[in-house]
Amino acid sequence: MSNLSFQIPSWMDKNYFEDVLRHFKNNETLKITNYELKPASKAGDGFASSIFRVICQTGDEEISLIVKTVPIEEGLKRSMINHERAYETEIKMYAEILPEMEKILLKVTGKAVKIGPQMIHFSLKPSPVLILEDLVRSRGCEMSEKTFGLEESVRIMKRLAQFHASSVVINEKIKNLTEMRNSFFHIDKKKEFNLAKIVLQPNVKRFIEAVESRGDYNSVIIERLKYFYDHFEELMEEVYISTDNKKHFVLTHNDFHRKNMLFRMKNGTFEEFYVFDYQFCLWSTPIIDFCYFFYQVANTETRQKHRSDLLAVYLDEFQKILKAFNCKSTILSLNDLEEDFRQHKAAEINQIITFFKFQFMTFNDEDLKNASDKEPMSKTDAVFASDAFHEAVKPELERLLGENGF
Repeated sequence: MSNLSFQIPSWMDKNYFEDVLRHFKNNETLKITNYELKPASKAGDGFASSIFRVICQTGDEEISLIVKTVPIEEGLKRSMINHERAYETEIKMYAEILPEMEKILLKVTGKAVKIGPQMIHFSLKPSPVLILEDLVRSRGCEMSEKTFGLEESVRIMKRLAQFHASSVVINEKIKNLTEMRNSFFHIDKKKEFNLAKIVLQPNVKRFIEAVESRGDYNSVIIERLKYFYDHFEELMEEVYISTDNKKHFVLTHNDFHRKNMLFRMKNGTFEEFYVFDYQFCLWSTPIIDFCYFFYQVANTETRQKHRSDLLAVYLDEFQKILKAFNCKSTILSLNDLEEDFRQHKAAEINQIITFFKFQFMTFNDEDLKNASDKEPMSKTDAVFASDAFHEAVKPELERLLGENGF
């Protein structure tokens, strides 16, 4: 029985899931007596894949799986990324990199650290599929509908430092991670959907038009935003693709926002949290993940009042792990991080204009499915016209562009 609003491959039936569980449980006699397909994400979570839950009854045991696969239906959701490359990246993360990270953190902290869900099955043929542990049903986790204050942000920033530092240890001591290169911008522009040109850059133009109509932005800021628009692809490639312009490298999650986290809640806060969705992991500057953290995880008050405090938390945890494995840290001070922010400010400006807006809108998968190339985000104009949005972003743009441009 299916309660899904989208199609799944016809071969993904009871026999398929039975084979998956037999292999995972190492039990060739396992039988599924009943199974049910349910949505695994809420409207507005906006994943680029089709994600659903499979609840399997096997005798007295109920096993719940999270299945991630390529959308069948045509539309922006199907065309916006190279799914095969994305799944290859994510499978490598679950199969190879995350287990090594957890071993490293066990040695440093003296306790088991679970970064994300367990991978149960994967395949790339006949189409990419990834099946994961269901943390919602197995551990009582949930997504957070709100961004976080200082105390909770500190805990998440420490985990980000652990993720980055352990990647440096792996790259230096275990295996080469420098070829982990995937993002929206790693595409063949002649063959693949150019998200930057078709979706992201027009979004910047609409933001500039909204800013000009308000009359309360400095003319220097507007001119520098226009430069950002005119050189958008070039500036994004400097952040995401170029390697000779960076001093500090880590393996970035490259989509580190709270919608890619699950939290086990108690008394209004979280006891533990887990990170998922590793399809865009990229060996690059840590600034990429900081931009997601400050605009998609920490709330506005925390970002504006405690930015340096949170970076100090990151630096302490990062250096502690590298010292434990006698790795050479090139990130030695807050000044190093601030210099990286200045050099790669285009990443933060893109985060402000392109992604931060979703904090101010109700957005569902049907909007994305029905979006055309010319009008991919139909609710953007309303956000760009709102005072609340500009109260949050104007101080940030003045900080980033007030004294210096690009």
